[in-house]
Amino acid sequence: PSQWLNCFLEMLEVVPEKFHPS
Repeated sequence: PSQWLNCFLEMLEVVPEKFHPS
């Protein structure tokens, strides 16, 4: 369970970059 949760948190960090590319 910890593995998928860690992947989920990483995805949440990447999502903002896709919406707001700098």
